[in-house]
Amino acid sequence: MTTKTKTASRRFARSLTAALALSLLPMAAPAQQHLRFATAQAPDSIIMRCCYQPWIDALNEGSNGTLEVAPYPPPFAAADNMWDRVTAGVADIGNMITYATGLPFQRTAVASLPGLASNAEAASAALWRLYEQGMLDDTFEQVHVLGLYTPMALSLYSRTPVQSLDDLAGMRVRSTGRETSAALTALGASPVSISFSEAYQAISRGVVDGAVGNGNSLVVFRFNEMLEYEVDNVSFGLSVIAFIMNRDSYANLEPEARASIDAWSGERLSRHLGREQDVLRAQFNDQLIEAGTLHQYSLPDEERALWLERLAPITETWLAETDNGQAVYDAFVAEYNAVLAEIEAAAN
Repeated sequence: MTTKTKTASRRFARSLTAALALSLLPMAAPAQQHLRFATAQAPDSIIMRCCYQPWIDALNEGSNGTLEVAPYPPPFAAADNMWDRVTAGVADIGNMITYATGLPFQRTAVASLPGLASNAEAASAALWRLYEQGMLDDTFEQVHVLGLYTPMALSLYSRTPVQSLDDLAGMRVRSTGRETSAALTALGASPVSISFSEAYQAISRGVVDGAVGNGNSLVVFRFNEMLEYEVDNVSFGLSVIAFIMNRDSYANLEPEARASIDAWSGERLSRHLGREQDVLRAQFNDQLIEAGTLHQYSLPDEERALWLERLAPITETWLAETDNGQAVYDAFVAEYNAVLAEIEAAAN
């Protein structure tokens, strides 16, 4: 063997030894991707504990260590700037109240129509199905939508019993937005726009005699200390909350991280969030009724029909003002009723 051949052989042997040594080293774990989830909830809030944190845990556990979704509570982002925070990439994920953005979510507001829906899980699933069918607003194209859900339905609460339109006539009632203000006006009440931060004092001082709210309003914001009476069979609509993700943040996910996000998105996430709202609603009602601070009243069929008749023009206006409104409305009602029937069948 020539000197040149021996030298080449020794080099090859050294290379082979080095390659074998490297192959025996533990493989480096993929870098963990950190995602900032702007929750708009305090860390100890009941919504955070029962709805959002389980989802965060499921994402992280399902990513095989490639993902760290971390909650960022206020003041990192709030209802009025959540959309801007997510689209700008300040937050990777956020939960956005559609009406608070000031952006066109007209078709998505179908769930907010009064007298239409009261079950949050069924409404959340229906909204997601409409989104998948391309029937909701084009504004969503600016983000990656993870899920859509509705908090528990809005009801009328008051200091004194409301059992008829006559009882409601002229009553000053705190509203939560344009739709509820229109509904209260149609029913003969006087809507008053007051922020959550000022609502308790306004109620305690008699600025208003009632409020449109839900179990969260009663328990977390302590409206139940002054408003004991609920009309429980007329829904004042459902707000819509979208779980959205920055498009670049989603596109840059590693495969295992994206798989975990995808597995806990869509109808699965929407129904989880809506279902937890229905559970909370029942728990809040049971808690308040047992404490004697909530008295529910169901309008008789004839009286309820009068209320719904007064509310009908609000839906008619929405249909007239909304592109493809009738198709969206019909599809939402059909999907809502289908899911509701499924939920009721499973409970029996």
